[in-house]
Amino acid sequence: MKQRGLSLAETVVALFVLVVGCLGSIQMFHVGMRASSLSEKRAVAAFLANKRLTQVQVWARDRAHFASWSGYPNGPDTDFPDYPITVTHSDYVAATPCSQVQSASPRQLLRSLRRVQVEVAYPPFRPEDHLRVVSLLGEPPHDLADVTVLVDDSGVPSPMAAGGTATIQARLRDGAGIIQDALFDWQVAPDTGNGTIIPDDSGRSARFRNEFLLPDGTTTTSSGQTCSVEAWARYMGRQFTANSGELHL
Repeated sequence: MKQRGLSLAETVVALFVLVVGCLGSIQMFHVGMRASSLSEKRAVAAFLANKRLTQVQVWARDRAHFASWSGYPNGPDTDFPDYPITVTHSDYVAATPCSQVQSASPRQLLRSLRRVQVEVAYPPFRPEDHLRVVSLLGEPPHDLADVTVLVDDSGVPSPMAAGGTATIQARLRDGAGIIQDALFDWQVAPDTGNGTIIPDDSGRSARFRNEFLLPDGTTTTSSGQTCSVEAWARYMGRQFTANSGELHL
């Protein structure tokens, strides 16, 4: 049987199919290369973001650094100068657990936490070509060997009138200064006299009143008698306590 070759039309169609297939393969190859390159750049950005966050965490372990937040690591990495790095920080307020029933204004930690964000931009620097990591950093612990409670009763008159009120404040400090977010519980330490203590919502101060409740439900005041006020704080699992001076009623 006599064989015949391809016609011109068949040859053209075959070449067209071959060219389309080759172009498709080339296009897929380029798409794969771009995706691989972008994935590599994103991996570098993730590495740099976590590296910088670790650097900030180590830097913030110094209490002086954490208190001022001046001079924290920022700017590009020396090994990857083409990847802009920006570090930002802000206050972070957190509610704190309390051994007492909370009022409408719960006790809060105002200075113990910082919210830190590290942002890394990577080529081709489109709006979506940014990677961010966010973390909360806590204040470094204080030296428990030097921690003491300071009770300020300078606002209490002596003697204090029957039914009168005055504010007493307490602070927790160590050798480096005041521990800012210490919270206190309060109670009256009766002597010959007694009174009522009313803590404020923050737990850092309380109002003392020269009046107290009797078992029968009536109230009475002390006159010519004395008592004191006790404040105590829990810090890193330990309790620290101090009393005011003698209050003359």
